[in-house]
Amino acid sequence: MFDSKYRKIEKKSMTLPPEILAFKLLRKANISKDERLLVLTGMNYDNEKTLYEEPKKSLKKFKGSEGSLSSLQESIKLEPAFLAANEEALIAAGY
Repeated sequence: MFDSKYRKIEKKSMTLPPEILAFKLLRKANISKDERLLVLTGMNYDNEKTLYEEPKKSLKKFKGSEGSLSSLQESIKLEPAFLAANEEALIAAGY
C-alpha cells in the first residue's frame, strides 16, 4: 500500500529522498519499537540510492509475507540463561 500511495505522489511530480521514504515506511509499517529496531539492524546503510529498498527487504526478512513475527518467534528455542539456572550455586559460591 505504501508503494502505491507513493507512486500517486510521484505522478504529481513530488518526490522524497530515499532516507525519508525508508523511515516513513517503517513508521507506517505498524510494528512495535522492538520489531522496528530488528528491521533497522537488518538494513545496509552504505548505499544512499538503495536506502528505501533496504527496509522493504529487511521487513520481508524478519516479518515474512504474513506480516507478523510469529513464525520467527516460534522458531526460536528459548532456554534458561546460565546464571538464572545456576543462581543458587553462584550465590553460595559468593558471586
